[in-house]
Amino acid sequence: METPTRSGRGCWRRRARGSKPRSRSNDNANSGQPLELPEYAVAFFREALAEGVRETGCFVARKNAKSAAVAVLILAHLADDGPLRRPGWRCGVASISKEKARELWTQASDIAFASRILSGADKRSLHFGKVPLAIRSRWGEAAFLSADKSAGHASGFDLAIFDEIGLAPERGRALAAGLLSSTSARDGRLLAISVLGDSPLSREMVERAGDPACVVHVHEAPAGCALDDEDAWRIANPTLGSVKSLSYMRDMARRAAANPAEQSAFRSFDLNQPQSPSREPIAPPDIWESCALQEQPDRAGPVYVGIDLGGSVSLTAAALYWPETGRLEAYGACGTIPTLAERGEAYGIGARYVEMRERGELRTFGARVTPIVEFLHWIEDLLQGQHPALALADQ
Repeated sequence: METPTRSGRGCWRRRARGSKPRSRSNDNANSGQPLELPEYAVAFFREALAEGVRETGCFVARKNAKSAAVAVLILAHLADDGPLRRPGWRCGVASISKEKARELWTQASDIAFASRILSGADKRSLHFGKVPLAIRSRWGEAAFLSADKSAGHASGFDLAIFDEIGLAPERGRALAAGLLSSTSARDGRLLAISVLGDSPLSREMVERAGDPACVVHVHEAPAGCALDDEDAWRIANPTLGSVKSLSYMRDMARRAAANPAEQSAFRSFDLNQPQSPSREPIAPPDIWESCALQEQPDRAGPVYVGIDLGGSVSLTAAALYWPETGRLEAYGACGTIPTLAERGEAYGIGARYVEMRERGELRTFGARVTPIVEFLHWIEDLLQGQHPALALADQ
């Protein structure tokens, strides 16, 4: 069965344990029925809306009714019979693009009309405005913002929503900061919904889950799981078989298995694993990781060397390969400005560069651009007198 487990205070993860869950033969069985919030969304909102919580994040695979749940949350504050209504309530919604934010507006509009919230005596109790994009009522307003760094800075919100934060690049940090700042005057909170993606913003939120003011729920398939592992599917997709189609997952898993270029998107969107959906790997991550060894083979036979020269941003790197034994060593270098810690933060890899330096795999030369002569002398020292059978470089 699937059991909820805590990973630090304020962070909730789901993992599989024991026997397989009961199979569901009827996909989308609730189609056309009264709307009920998924259990995972109810559990998230109970913690996210608690007193003293400042930042909240719910990370789950796509098509699990995340947007519908947030749309219901907005309507619960604005509708005349909404259980959370209170005068003067204000909400701001932003996403990685204005079009993505509009999807939430459309979701709320569809739910309101399907639920006949607008069919009472006062047909304008809820107004869905298109210019500017907003939802208004006598109880307050939800504004749908542009996806730029200025969004939210001049506003005051009780609730700021960042949709698809896991797909936001580093430059999205200013947008997140503006949204969080917009809640300061009203003592409000920031709510993020997304797949995990590879954004530093989602990773940092998960890492901060020990903070009592930060609540994070993560529905993530286990790292390295098989593409066709149905137990893993259910962990990442808590509405599988009711909202999200089981047959879709089976079809997409076969498609990803047949086409490695599709695997990053499947693992990101449908398994909610922390990687970029647009990455185009030479080899799928699970095959690449299976090549890792605890102990390297011996240096034996001829060695081949490949050099990749970097600039002020990218690393200069070298790969040393002994084909007779399959030994591969990789080394990198960069300037001292910015520091390795700053580079790791900017590229969303944390302390990886610092760890590589401690293992002797990375060195710093010069200020901003690696001087190639010093770098090649270092590689020469690493070869310990062995002459390359072949050396190649990109320029």
